[in-house]
Amino acid sequence: MRKYDAHLAVQRALNAGVLQKECCEVCGKADVDAHHDHYDQPLNVRWLCRRHHVRLHQFGEDMFPLCK
Repeated sequence: MRKYDAHLAVQRALNAGVLQKECCEVCGKADVDAHHDHYDQPLNVRWLCRRHHVRLHQFGEDMFPLCK
């Protein structure tokens, strides 16, 4: 439920203009997904292209460590 709620919060924030998409933090591509490191912080997201988002989920957080 937290995961779903976090995704909804991102969509609402994007639609309202509260949150802006950024380029992929790894390669700079503009077509990105929002990745949550913590679902209890729904608007704290990392922007990753589909390729890097999938790789992060496959190989773990240590692949692209949190740099914030």
